[in-house]
Amino acid sequence: MTVFEHQGSTIMSTKRIAAIFIAAIFLLTPVLCMAPTEAHASVERRAVARRAGNFYDRASANAGIVDTFNRGTLIRHVAQHGSSETWMSARLDGERVFVRRADIVILTLNSATDQSTRRAVVRRNSTATIYRHPTVHARVVENVPARTLMTNVVRWDQAGRWAQVTHNGNTGFVQMSDIVILSRNTARDQGNRRAFVRRDGATIRRHPSTHARVVENLNHRAQIHTVQRWDQAGRWARVVDNNSTVGFVLMSEISLVVRNTANSSQTKRVTFTERTSFFSAASTQAPVRGSWNAGRTVHATAHNSSGSWLTAQVDGRRVFFRDNNARVSYHVRTTNNATLNRELERTLNRVVNDGMTRSQMKRALYDDTVRRMVWTRDESPPSSGWRQRMALTALQTNRGNCFGFAARFAALSQAIGYDARAVSGHIRTRTGNQRHGWVEITTSNGVFVYDPQLEQNMGISFYRMPFGRERVFYVR
Repeated sequence: MTVFEHQGSTIMSTKRIAAIFIAAIFLLTPVLCMAPTEAHASVERRAVARRAGNFYDRASANAGIVDTFNRGTLIRHVAQHGSSETWMSARLDGERVFVRRADIVILTLNSATDQSTRRAVVRRNSTATIYRHPTVHARVVENVPARTLMTNVVRWDQAGRWAQVTHNGNTGFVQMSDIVILSRNTARDQGNRRAFVRRDGATIRRHPSTHARVVENLNHRAQIHTVQRWDQAGRWARVVDNNSTVGFVLMSEISLVVRNTANSSQTKRVTFTERTSFFSAASTQAPVRGSWNAGRTVHATAHNSSGSWLTAQVDGRRVFFRDNNARVSYHVRTTNNATLNRELERTLNRVVNDGMTRSQMKRALYDDTVRRMVWTRDESPPSSGWRQRMALTALQTNRGNCFGFAARFAALSQAIGYDARAVSGHIRTRTGNQRHGWVEITTSNGVFVYDPQLEQNMGISFYRMPFGRERVFYVR
């Protein structure tokens, strides 16, 4: 074989390989193109007939009619037909048939994240229709009147349009817009409380929804003897009678009677600077028993830990009043140390006056501590009894370390009725934990931190910081 012949043979072989490769690509292209379509077509769904229509043997309006269907007919094994937007394929008695896309509604899948069984009521201005399948084109199973309770309701689709229900032995689907899912019993505090109605027009309903039936209409200032918080959001309360549920009332329509949570039963001498009403219970919606004129002095005790409600005896009956409505001046002895009591009274007489509210008094005493105290270095940790001892020293000398600042302000806050406590702990710094003292005051709204020494040192406010959201990290 010559060199030329060898080269020619090589060229011919290369051409043959290229031709075979091109032919293979040509032959495989339909398969590659069909693969996605077939995979898509294999996803079968269920559908319901939107209107009467036909099954065809081909995807064409000129094809032969295999069978007919009526509105509401369930059609199974429905899949996309290729890339057509007009036709869908289905199976009828095992045979492949075709149906117009416009004649059917593809049913939503069960895709809800929360599929727990819930209770619901039909909205007050509508009738809920239960359908055989989750579409308004399905057959109607039952029409349910307004305000009816449904006890077995499960969310169906992620979009929140449908719920599956079982009612009167019938199972079907209802539109979420026709019902209201009832809130669950999730309140942390479910203790029995008393309450008074805030206004006329309040109602007790059979279930925790404004769409539920009304059990009873309530008058303004009517007393409800036993209520329990119902949901964590604080919207509803359950009304109880002899351990059985009477119904539910909106929290916005009632005023809970404040519980007796005072830490001390010590008597305070209270002088009123303006006319003040007193009530039969610790609620502004309770019946008014009378009033005191400005200048009247009574002996009272704190009713709750924050001191916003006080109680006193009038004609042998226990009555309640609020200090923030009354503007009162406090002359209190809060310790068993006579010397400390004198220093507290001397500071109170200098800083506060009868025209201040108790909140204004607290602020004035805090500012006085920040302004008058001189910080002294003392690294020794507080020992037993340090709060009274350091409070007395700070009041007498206006000097002290962070614990002295805290003890002084805590003692003054206690003197005007607050649940205050000087705390010995640490604050976290870049170099580690550092011993420190601050004040915590507990109210009905939570625990608040006060740090007069850090405010003096840093020049920014450390007054009334919600515990857990302070400017620095406090470690008790």
